[in-house]
Amino acid sequence: MWFVRILLKDLAPVTVDEKAVLRGLHFLLPNLLRFQNNYEAALHLLYEPQFRSIPSQPDRRSEDGYRANVSSMIKPVVGVKVGRPDFCKSWSIEHCLNMMGPRQWVLERKYDGEYCEIHIDQSLSCDPMKCIKVFSKSGKDSTQDRRKLHRTLVECLRLRQPDCKIEQQAILLGEMVVYSDKDRCVLPFDKIRKHVLRSGVSLGTEADSQAHSYEHLAIVFFDLLLLDDEVVMNRPIEERRQWLREVYDKIPGRAFSTEWKIVDFSEGRRAKMMLMQQFAASIAQRCEGLVLKPCHLPYFSLSPNRSGGTCAYIKMKKDYMVGLGDDADFAVIGASHNAQRAASAGIAGIEWTDFHLGCLLNRQEVVRFDAKPMYRLVHTITSEACIPRPILKALNTLGAYSATPYRAFGGFDVQLTGHVDIGAAFTQPLPYCAQSLFAFVASVQKPHTGTLHRSEPRAIGKPLPLADITNQVASHLKDRNDATEKVGSGRCPSTSKQRCDADDVRPAPLPTPPSSGSCSGPKCHFAKAVFYLAPCVASMPYITENLLGAHTDVQLAPSLSDWDRDSFAHLPSTETVSESQSYAGLAKIVMVEANRVAATRGVLRDLVDLNSGRLREGIDVYDWRVLEDLPGHDTNDEHMGRYHIGATAFDHSSGRSFFETKIPHLLL
Repeated sequence: MWFVRILLKDLAPVTVDEKAVLRGLHFLLPNLLRFQNNYEAALHLLYEPQFRSIPSQPDRRSEDGYRANVSSMIKPVVGVKVGRPDFCKSWSIEHCLNMMGPRQWVLERKYDGEYCEIHIDQSLSCDPMKCIKVFSKSGKDSTQDRRKLHRTLVECLRLRQPDCKIEQQAILLGEMVVYSDKDRCVLPFDKIRKHVLRSGVSLGTEADSQAHSYEHLAIVFFDLLLLDDEVVMNRPIEERRQWLREVYDKIPGRAFSTEWKIVDFSEGRRAKMMLMQQFAASIAQRCEGLVLKPCHLPYFSLSPNRSGGTCAYIKMKKDYMVGLGDDADFAVIGASHNAQRAASAGIAGIEWTDFHLGCLLNRQEVVRFDAKPMYRLVHTITSEACIPRPILKALNTLGAYSATPYRAFGGFDVQLTGHVDIGAAFTQPLPYCAQSLFAFVASVQKPHTGTLHRSEPRAIGKPLPLADITNQVASHLKDRNDATEKVGSGRCPSTSKQRCDADDVRPAPLPTPPSSGSCSGPKCHFAKAVFYLAPCVASMPYITENLLGAHTDVQLAPSLSDWDRDSFAHLPSTETVSESQSYAGLAKIVMVEANRVAATRGVLRDLVDLNSGRLREGIDVYDWRVLEDLPGHDTNDEHMGRYHIGATAFDHSSGRSFFETKIPHLLL
């Protein structure tokens, strides 16, 4: 055997199929390691009483049945990282629709942060700070590296407090981000490195500015897997989100949840438009995109393709979409010299002007078996195209330490897609320089190199630029019966002949209007308020962007259910804000179209029915024209009264809420 390998000039170690070896011990072992990537935990599961009756090597036709039964019996162990569902990447809108099929899905915004799996075990210590363990996406214990997040977790989960929902243990999932109190928004991903360590060391921050006092870590929750003895992960995503909302308290700018919405994709064109609207809104809010999760299915299943589709979850990110990617991070594997470009570069003694970008094809073999790297040449960037002069100079300086003639170099192989003249190869490719060089933001209208984070071909479906998505959403809303007047026409939109159908017109949650506006008066009624817009009003960009955008710190509640303090899973808790956007100190205001009596009465009934008809908070209702006819931010009550329809009130004698109004045809 060794003689054959010498003849073949291949002395690489023998590659053994790991899955085949594990199946030889027990056919469930590979699946259990997907659930919890820990051999000790997986083997302990096999010794549980409910597993002992399962044969280790059953008939192949019986395996799926055993897996389906076992899926409901497995329970996550606090302290051992839980496996993640399979993900598929969406390359286009049409590709995404084809993968989903005609069923209900949860559309969830994906924040640009670091994945956190948070384990809570209150039996470990009386100090709540010592009851927390945080795992990263790779399974690494990052508890100490992310210790700046611990205080927020203790406060929002109310650990060691009498009203804490966690009696002993819990497992939550979230995204760690950096939040700016000054800008009132989540900051880009690269800000995280200023606030966390990597194995106790601060990496990549030498040239960064110091973290500002108004920047801090925040946690964005999106799932709950375990709550004491309740294995929540076996419940569908809709129920898991309802359980999640009761476990933690919202802390503005520090602890909150991802926005989510259920969409039925059997509705065809309407569902497609809602998907595009949600995707465009997530990009407008500087999120990475969407994560799509199928309804009525558990978090994790040992049975492959149990959902009947090709995958469990779908990632819909701008960088994956054809024509929308705006950054690239490759390895610089070689360089060439062009005399004309060198003369125009303005740098004396420049050696290389063209840099060749490669993508590693056999990463697993290189890491595990020290195999010879195989790169695919994907692009060549020239100095005159987009390389800034300081970066060009740095590339020439760094490359000089590892450059060698390409034709004489055998350290790695390169797949060429055409004739490319490579002058020098870098024995140590320059991935970090490539990231700093090509991680630039470009206009979606300009052709540019997209991010290569895939092994499958991306050209699936027709490319749909973000501008086209936004335009289609806008034209879709314009085609509705509730057409709006163009901004700047000098008159209000006509509403006398328009009809509002709440089930048909309600749009998906809109992005929060920009808070760049400045309220000039100290008594502005609409500054620092949470608005709910009636469906026919929410479809008017003139109101959501122009009128509301002129006020400071405006929040939009996508649904009245966000103001429902009653729990869907537990008894009511006055200490829990649930997933309401009504933070402390923010007034609640509803905007309606008063000329549409039936639709307005429907909104008023929904208000009175909040909290099972026992809502104690006062919610004011106005005709939306109060925003348009507002002569100044500092407005007296007499002017506001012209558009004030009424407000909710609470009758202590009956213990019921009601709507108080002086308009006869709006009395309930």
